[in-house]
Amino acid sequence: MNGANPSWRRAILALGFLCALITAGLSGRSVAFAQAVSLSQRIDELSTPEFGWLRADRMDDSQALRRLSLDLRNTAPTAEEMDLFLASAPEGRWEQWVDRFLADPMHQERMVDWYDKTLMQRRAFQNVDRPTWLAYLRQTVDGKVPLDETLRGVVRSTWWNRQERAQQRFYLDRGGDPHAIARDIGRIFFGKDMQCAQCHDHPQIDDYLQIDYHGLLAFVSPSSLVEGKTTDEKGADRSCRCMRSVHLGMLRLSRSLTKVFPSVRPRVYRVAWRVLSLI
Repeated sequence: MNGANPSWRRAILALGFLCALITAGLSGRSVAFAQAVSLSQRIDELSTPEFGWLRADRMDDSQALRRLSLDLRNTAPTAEEMDLFLASAPEGRWEQWVDRFLADPMHQERMVDWYDKTLMQRRAFQNVDRPTWLAYLRQTVDGKVPLDETLRGVVRSTWWNRQERAQQRFYLDRGGDPHAIARDIGRIFFGKDMQCAQCHDHPQIDDYLQIDYHGLLAFVSPSSLVEGKTTDEKGADRSCRCMRSVHLGMLRLSRSLTKVFPSVRPRVYRVAWRVLSLI
């Protein structure tokens, strides 16, 4: 060992240091798993006494089932369901009815409706017809595609791929307006409505900055709405509108979404802009 090349010594030391880091990381992860708490517990911990005014009184059982049904199925429970719920034993009853409503076909339609209104806000069907759009949403819901994967599919959809025509509706029916697209990506995907930061920093919220808005806008502004031609299922030519070059900026943004979901980090736009500008 005394006659070993210095570069080999450095390599051995580096390997030992790396092994130590991996060991420490794994042990730390084990501790983190051991200390993991449920989502409901984390929410309860945030409900500190200073926010007591946000707490509602405990509702009765019939009202609780009604709210659960409206949330998961967009309809009130039937009289038979209400009687069955009230007659069952309280132990484990709530979990059983949550699973029951989630397995109801009306829950699938509820999710399709939620995706439709969340992504498109009741916009008219201008470039993608209603059956194509709803078929895509039903396929997403029936396939139990995770939310982050669904949004990444919308973000990275390409104008030349006819199989991704439904996802392109997010851009097409906003008229290719980069500001509308940037605002809705921020509001829907990241949970931050940056419209006020388009012209200036927000006067009351410190981390709503103009640089964040324009950093997000930079990803979509190179795109343009153009008239193109395609073929239908029968091979006939037809004209269509396409978002050209949108995939270039969107592909970069999709990489940041992989890191951001499921939790949104503070000032995510600025971080994504600076990191992805190096790609």
